[in-house]
Amino acid sequence: MTTKDLLLCHSSWFRESERFEKVDDKHFPRGTLAVVPGMLGHVDLWGLNSEPANIPSLLAILLSDQVIVEEGTKKKTIVGVFDELAAAGEPITKQVGFFARMTDLEGQYVFAIKVVRIAAEDEIVVSEVNVRMPRPITNRLESVDIALTFQVLELPTFGKYEFQLFANDMYLGRALLNCRKLEVANQ
Repeated sequence: MTTKDLLLCHSSWFRESERFEKVDDKHFPRGTLAVVPGMLGHVDLWGLNSEPANIPSLLAILLSDQVIVEEGTKKKTIVGVFDELAAAGEPITKQVGFFARMTDLEGQYVFAIKVVRIAAEDEIVVSEVNVRMPRPITNRLESVDIALTFQVLELPTFGKYEFQLFANDMYLGRALLNCRKLEVANQ
């Protein structure tokens, strides 16, 4: 990270670190709000911003055949939990349910779910979904669920995939999926 990566900063933040360029107090007076793009969105290092940005605590991520949300009570039914998928050929096309539960949230969040193929040479993003919370979360003790179903998810090849969860661009956790060729017994 260089000073170009920071929108605003304060020179005392950089004094002991060789990774960052020095910034003088002339351009960034003491008490300036630090806005660091990435991890938590906008991070207030000096407590001047009234909008909190807590790091959520991930309690669970599950992959399933389907996630059903009951209309009245908003209870979730997770049908057919799995972490391995066998298919006759490539590409693999499947309906996949995604369920995540978090706690210790406060403020406004945008969640991203990335389906990433893990390969020796590189990671390839297969699919991505963004979920914006309709209102800021005010009670850190409540649980927050993300429950959705990818109606048609196409995985290009056999191998390992990660369903990665991010909150305001910060990685929270993952669920692994191993896709393999269906072995048919000779009769």
